[in-house]
Amino acid sequence: FGAALRLTSWVLKPVQTLDAAAHGIATGRMNSRVAASGGPPELQRLARSFNEMADNVEEVLEQQRAFVADASHQLRNPLAALLLRIELLALELPEGNEEIASVRTEGKRLTQVLDDLLDLALAEHASAEISLTDIGALTSER
Repeated sequence: FGAALRLTSWVLKPVQTLDAAAHGIATGRMNSRVAASGGPPELQRLARSFNEMADNVEEVLEQQRAFVADASHQLRNPLAALLLRIELLALELPEGNEEIASVRTEGKRLTQVLDDLLDLALAEHASAEISLTDIGALTSER
């Protein structure tokens, strides 16, 4: 009975370790890895493969974050120039022009989208903030 218990423990300990690391990654702890431990050669190979997979996933997420941050930075200058040109054109239009007001609103919305993208790219493991949005008001605005 003792030998069966030791054998079972030898086989299941690496599985429990893998399960804990997989749960860690699933819940956002991207640095979760499996420490080298005993167990059958197949489970040792699985642990190494898991760590390689986790490294690749973390690298891809970092590349995506860097791309989004770079893209939002690159789009800021052309958008700022466009908004400046809109303001210059607005000087030539009669006061209270509805079309220029609409263009300004869209410009502000695009600026906010870029700000949000940059915030998203820079937010490593920040907790998400849930907020309510009035879909009816948003729809009528569009």
